[in-house]
Amino acid sequence: MAKNRIETLKKRKIIQRFKNRKSCQATMDKKEQDVYLIDLILSKLYNEGDKTPASIDKDILEPNHIKFTNAGSDRLWDVIMSTGLVKPVIGFGKSGNLALTTEGYQLMTTFGSYKNFIEQREQQARAAAPQAVPQFIFSALPINKEGNEIETPNENEDKKKKTGSK
Repeated sequence: MAKNRIETLKKRKIIQRFKNRKSCQATMDKKEQDVYLIDLILSKLYNEGDKTPASIDKDILEPNHIKFTNAGSDRLWDVIMSTGLVKPVIGFGKSGNLALTTEGYQLMTTFGSYKNFIEQREQQARAAAPQAVPQFIFSALPINKEGNEIETPNENEDKKKKTGSK
C-alpha cells in the first residue's frame, strides 16, 4: 500500500509540473534577432533621439533587459553600422552613442519600423520574381526548328499499310 501511495504522489507531482510549466517560445534565428534589435534601436532613436543621441547600452538594451557578451555587442554594433541608418556620435564621453542618419529618418517616416521595411521589401521581391513552373512537352516524334513534328520513315510505311497503297 505504501508503494501505491508513493507512486500516486509521484504521478501527481509530475502532472502538476506539466500544468505549471511555462510554454517555451520558439527561439529566433540570427536574422530575426538582428531585425528585432535594429527595429528597437531605430524606433528609440526616431522617437526620442532627436533630443539627445541615445547610448546603445544604457538607453536601449538595459531598459529592455537585453544582455550581450562583449563579442555579441561588438557584432550588434557592426550590424547596425553596416545598415547606414545610424551614425556614431563623435565627442568626449559620447562613446557608444548613436544618432539617425537622413536615410534612417526617411525609412522610419515612410515605413514606421525596420520590420515593416523588411517585410515590404520581401513582398516586392516575391512579386517581382514569380515562381515559374517548368513545362515539359513530350513527343514521340522529333521536332524541327520551327516546332513541327518530323515524320520518320517507319511512320510513312505504317500510313501506307493502313491506307492500302504502296
